[in-house]
Amino acid sequence: MKEKKFKTLEEAVAYQEEISEVAKMLRKPILYILAERYHNYLGVLRDLKEKDELAFYGERRGLSGYLSNLFGDLQKKFGFKDCLAPKSLKFLTEESEGKIPIRIGEHVVPKQKYIQDVAEEAAFSGNPMSVDDLYKLLEERWWICRVTKEEDNKMNGKLVTSMGDDWDGKDWWWRYRKTKIEIPGWFKP
Repeated sequence: MKEKKFKTLEEAVAYQEEISEVAKMLRKPILYILAERYHNYLGVLRDLKEKDELAFYGERRGLSGYLSNLFGDLQKKFGFKDCLAPKSLKFLTEESEGKIPIRIGEHVVPKQKYIQDVAEEAAFSGNPMSVDDLYKLLEERWWICRVTKEEDNKMNGKLVTSMGDDWDGKDWWWRYRKTKIEIPGWFKP
């Protein structure tokens, strides 16, 4: 789908604020579908581990991309747009002279450590999370923001896979603040 172009950054921001409200309405049902499918997938993997450990380890490799791939498919199906960081958003204006940088769909919270590891540990320890618990986990921590490649490169070292040693455990935008990536004012998780 071709992205809409705007005359000014202000127009682009106003549009992003408007679609952000629509996105918030679509987010809940999309995350619930994601929670249901993820719950089922973890159950299949748990059963496979008990029956055929070798097949389990082969199949588990697909687990890493499962949530992101399914979320991307649901975004396309429902026309759901994620957050665009201001630097990324400015390239939707005519002022950008057609220069569109590579933009990355960056997880605000590293998904492996703070979502998948939590859900997998529960599933494989014999105490799997319910669909509602998975939904709550996703609702709190599954946020994706489109950033420029330059901004994405600022997330290096430990910040690629964790929130960092000095994270307070509450501010999900911590990595963005720490690396000075501008946070969209209209996007409030």
